[in-house]
Amino acid sequence: MNTWRQKILTDHRRDTRKARRRRVVFISLGIFVVVAGLASFLLSKYFWVKHVEITGLSRAPETEVRAGIDQWLQAKRFLYPWRKPLWLLSAQDLTKEMKSLFPVIKEVVVSRAWPDSLKITFEEYDAWGVLCQGEPETCYWIDRAGVVFESAPAFSGLIVPKIRDQRGHGITPGSTQLSQNFMHLITYFNERARGDDTLQSLQFTIGEQDATVHATTRAGWDMLLLEDTNPETSYKNLRTTLDQEIKERVGELDYIDLRFGNRIFYKFRTR
Repeated sequence: MNTWRQKILTDHRRDTRKARRRRVVFISLGIFVVVAGLASFLLSKYFWVKHVEITGLSRAPETEVRAGIDQWLQAKRFLYPWRKPLWLLSAQDLTKEMKSLFPVIKEVVVSRAWPDSLKITFEEYDAWGVLCQGEPETCYWIDRAGVVFESAPAFSGLIVPKIRDQRGHGITPGSTQLSQNFMHLITYFNERARGDDTLQSLQFTIGEQDATVHATTRAGWDMLLLEDTNPETSYKNLRTTLDQEIKERVGELDYIDLRFGNRIFYKFRTR
């Protein structure tokens, strides 16, 4: 009797285990089918980017930017070896790619419009002046923050501010080449020159040895400045020296040294 009952219990347990295994298999298969179907849907052409709206470009050619975006969208990746679906796009990667292809681009804002559209807003660097090195000169556009971003013609500097950097380090587009102090100093004196007939059309040269800034006037004499020079105080000292000491001899000047605070030195050209 006990043997009969034990056999029934053993068979029942075996059938229960088989039923559980079948349930697990069916559930697993169902999950796999659902996941595969969802993945197939999410990676389907329904989510491929078909429309790209671009705004904010003025210096970078839109046709070339569009070509660069399309090439990036079609680039093969391990996880998705075909055109990128909208939900897998990385705005950070796209921004990095656009800045690499077009150094004039400063910022990129990417927004998605489901299921297949992108809106991309570009911010470009503002061309404030040019930074040049070497002989013959290699010049780049530079913005007010001291960032170089694009090749520029080596013109005289009468149209926009021109800075010659003789310190010998290379210029890398997209990098900050001049410090905030340098830019504040140069920008301040450039703006003063616009309304000061004694200065006029300044050109700036950063010396190789001690990074002295030579601000050369159209008349040919220099102002000597340093990166940490206070521009407001230096300009005030300059005007005081010109008005009270040099006066009508300004045409004979070689330089005025403004590097030592309120101690002003100047030299006249030898005849």
